Amino acid sequence: PAYQFFFVVLADNSDRYGYLKRLDSIDPPSIGEGDLSERTMHYRVILPSADRRVPLPAQGLTWTPIAYLLWDGLRPNLLTPDQQQAMLDWLHWGGQIIVSGPNSLDLLRGSFLEPYLPALAGEAVQLPAAQFEDLNQGWSLISKRKKAAAALAIPPGKTMVGVRLEPHPEASAMPSTNRLVWERQVGAGRIVVTAFSLSDRSLLNWGSFDSF
Repeated sequence: PAYQFFFVVLADNSDRYGYLKRLDSIDPPSIGEGDLSERTMHYRVILPSADRRVPLPAQGLTWTPIAYLLWDGLRPNLLTPDQQQAMLDWLHWGGQIIVSGPNSLDLLRGSFLEPYLPALAGEAVQLPAAQFEDLNQGWSLISKRKKAAAALAIPPGKTMVGVRLEPHPEASAMPSTNRLVWERQVGAGRIVVTAFSLSDRSLLNWGSFDSF
């Protein structure tokens, strides 16, 4: 249908992102008699296998059904030159790319996407719970059942693996992220980079991840 778009995941292990299909922001819950989720689903999550080749269009005009692209750990040289150019055209026309750190940034260094990234990777860091206080304050929702914020909780003594981001002069930090998430406009589109992995277990257990 005309109101539905693809959310494509390009990852070295796309199975880690199966959870996207279950997010309410992707597949709204049933709203009563008869399941209307099919009619209200705005995004279809695509988790292609990209071991030897990437199943993406090689012509920019055929990218129009794609709204978002999530990149995590895929080697950029798996894309053909035509696919790379088509992706850049799509990006400039309004496409949005989400880059999950920290490993992806090293892989993208020197690639066709590097000139457009909002940040590059610095040294590896361990992110304690205190680093995510801004995310909790800005994005955590109040649980109706528990009457409390569904907060991002990192177990005591534990940390999340991350990277210190070195932002591009044209990039800006996303609000309420403690400079852990940066974005940059590219034509009519944008690229967002996170300093932490979007498949980290602590993040997936965050009751307000859908809000974020």
